[in-house]
Amino acid sequence: MISKSYNVIKLQGKFSKRVTKLPQGLTVVEFKALRDITNGVISSSTLIVRQIASSLHKKIRLDKECERLYRNLKNDKLSDVISENIIVQ
Repeated sequence: MISKSYNVIKLQGKFSKRVTKLPQGLTVVEFKALRDITNGVISSSTLIVRQIASSLHKKIRLDKECERLYRNLKNDKLSDVISENIIVQ
């Protein structure tokens, strides 16, 4: 039987290939946030930011990671660029 973690890793790999095609128009910081958010959603299987941040296993405080994710999720430029790049592809 295939473990859940194997399926999560496989899905993250496939999705990261897709996400790497989106950075046109994004800064490095915005791209890293996008990558962390998508990987966190996949690994935590939830849309709750605190659980997403916890699943990333970063070496910074959890509340600081949550702040970073919230700040980037509120970024209108990020969603506009992603929408444009998805339409173009």
